[in-house]
Amino acid sequence: MKKYIKSAIGFTIFIGAIYGMNKFTDYSHELFLKKFQRVKFEGKVVKKYIDTKQHNYQMLVIQKKEGRDSSYYNTDSSGFYEFVEIGDSIIKIENSNEMKVVNKDTLFFISF
Repeated sequence: MKKYIKSAIGFTIFIGAIYGMNKFTDYSHELFLKKFQRVKFEGKVVKKYIDTKQHNYQMLVIQKKEGRDSSYYNTDSSGFYEFVEIGDSIIKIENSNEMKVVNKDTLFFISF
């Protein structure tokens, strides 16, 4: 009987832990957009690659005034990663979910 009680308590703790992780770690799309909206930066794409050591994330390395910054775009469904090329300038407009991409021939906006 004690064995079943221990198993039931262990299972309850496990379910509680799963529930707690889902409740207190919100990685929703809406949360991402709220944080992304406040960000403002501009820079030039200096490297574009697939990070095979990190779940094949689509990575962009952007040279900003403050230094280089790496960003991944694996969860992005807008096609941003496919559009951007090395040498393009990227401008993230503050209080917006849009990014302006400028290259030698084209200027376009992508909305996240």
